[in-house]
Amino acid sequence: MSPLNPEMPASPSSKKTFRTRISVPGLTEGVAWGLAMASLTGVLGQISWLFDPMSHFIPHYFIGALMLTVLFGVQRRIVPTGVFAGLAVVHLIILQPHLFPSTRPPERSGAPQLRVLWWNLQSNNARLPEAIEFLSKRGADVIALGEVTPNMLSNLGPLETSHPYSIKEPRSDPFGIALYSRYPIFEPEVLAFGPDELPTLEGQLLIEGQVVRIQATHAVPPIGFRGIRQRNAQLRWLAQRFDSNRLPTILLGDLNTTPWSQAFRQFIDRSGLVNQPPGFFPTWPAPLSPVGLPIDHCLVTASLRVHSKQTGPPLGSDHSPIIINVGW
Repeated sequence: MSPLNPEMPASPSSKKTFRTRISVPGLTEGVAWGLAMASLTGVLGQISWLFDPMSHFIPHYFIGALMLTVLFGVQRRIVPTGVFAGLAVVHLIILQPHLFPSTRPPERSGAPQLRVLWWNLQSNNARLPEAIEFLSKRGADVIALGEVTPNMLSNLGPLETSHPYSIKEPRSDPFGIALYSRYPIFEPEVLAFGPDELPTLEGQLLIEGQVVRIQATHAVPPIGFRGIRQRNAQLRWLAQRFDSNRLPTILLGDLNTTPWSQAFRQFIDRSGLVNQPPGFFPTWPAPLSPVGLPIDHCLVTASLRVHSKQTGPPLGSDHSPIIINVGW
């Protein structure tokens, strides 16, 4: 038998060729139905804390469902068009109270206003001098800061010149808080939650004859089921503070939840606080703004009015600050 010629091509039977073909329409449809499943999970997050992580992306699901409705509609595919149109409507219903203004009572001319600012500074902020300069130029009457460490506190000294009244509870973990005010703070208190004694700062201000309570807090991040339960327990604990004290109140803080989540809705119902004005004010993660999540909040009792709300530059933090004008 003659030897096999090495230059002779192998027969089809001796060599198998595997080809992987990626269909763009098929890939698009796979992504689309994946989004549909995520959207449904987000809707379930409105009724069960087990799906909490997915419930915070309702605006993103809405935009995605709207785009896919148009895409499948152009292709004249009735079933997926109907499915994604329905999902878009469901998400819009969930978002509607948070994004669109409702009827509000007229403003009283000459009513006093208070400008407040909340900012999770991030404990390892490398641009702290710029952040302090920003704070000094915003004209805020009250400044509340999160993730304040003992080392950071010494660098915040310039704020005490313009805001000589303060409550400070620095910590080496991410839950240190500091509150600075141009006005005297009466009955200052550091409230402690849970075995780790996570602080919430509380004090009262006298503004043109009106007593206003200020609170600043930082909720546990909902990492895993344990984190979700801890955050929810912390919010329930905080809501109880409003049962016994009906003073006009401004609550500032990183609540680690979005306005359309079940945890936020339950906190609002229990505390009687309101989230105003309507709008989309993403604060985290700051590099992804404006498509981030609004987890930093200013909530007020119904007797107060938020005239304006805006976010500022992150300046070294992974959170953007929020600046609010409150009146009554």
